[in-house]
Amino acid sequence: MTCAFLPYCAYCLVLYYGAPRCSIDASGLVSFVFYMQSLFAAFTSIGNIYTALAQAVGAADKVLKWIEREPQLPPQPEPLAPQTCRGDLKLCDIRFRRAAAWA
Repeated sequence: MTCAFLPYCAYCLVLYYGAPRCSIDASGLVSFVFYMQSLFAAFTSIGNIYTALAQAVGAADKVLKWIEREPQLPPQPEPLAPQTCRGDLKLCDIRFRRAAAWA
């Protein structure tokens, strides 16, 4: 709400204080209003880019903390391996049911 209200306040202030101080015809006034509109659109874009960059920096900080963290379990000197491995898989007492529909 505030972001949409501020540009219109700036329009009003510029026109209220600036119009009596300069002699401008109707076509010049229309051009000025369009230039102001494009200027405010550029400022809005810059604000959006800054917000996205700030969010990206926050996310990158979290990722770097996860990368730099120490593991809770120390690594084993030798990997654990089973003595025998046949590759058989046996499933017992398996029941299927229909999943709930996504809301």
